[in-house]
Amino acid sequence: MAITRIGGANAITGTIPTSVAPGQGKVLQLLSTTFATGTFSTSSTYADITGAALSITPSSSSNKIYVSFTLAGMRKQTNNTYHGLKLFRQINGGGYSEIEKMENGLSYTADTGTISIASSYAYLDSPSTTNQVDYKVQFNSGANSATVSVNNDQQESSHVTLMEIAG
Repeated sequence: MAITRIGGANAITGTIPTSVAPGQGKVLQLLSTTFATGTFSTSSTYADITGAALSITPSSSSNKIYVSFTLAGMRKQTNNTYHGLKLFRQINGGGYSEIEKMENGLSYTADTGTISIASSYAYLDSPSTTNQVDYKVQFNSGANSATVSVNNDQQESSHVTLMEIAG
């Protein structure tokens, strides 16, 4: 597409490159939730984090969804342990499938004591749909039956954010 700027003593002309579509990469939707419900685990089995879920309906199947979450948490008195996180996606109620696994997310090595942690992760998803897409986060204790929590004692809050990015 040719452009011309008229005004002043000189005219400026040029061509907009066609390799980048106009509007590509723009944020079309932004959804966010904050939750403070405490969720605890001492198991290596993954479980839902209460409140760590959010839905979005893309306006085009070529658009991407940027998923980010920050989880406030706490690990108590265990040596050489970690916690794991998993991100799941469900399209139009069709059942959840794992799309990202962050095992050994945060390590904690100490003889005794308690450590407070916060985990922040981001993922760029291509769901290729215009149907509703649901995202949720799960976690586990990792090893040694350590207690790991999100929003310990409901004194902290965590966040999940979804952004639809024009493709």
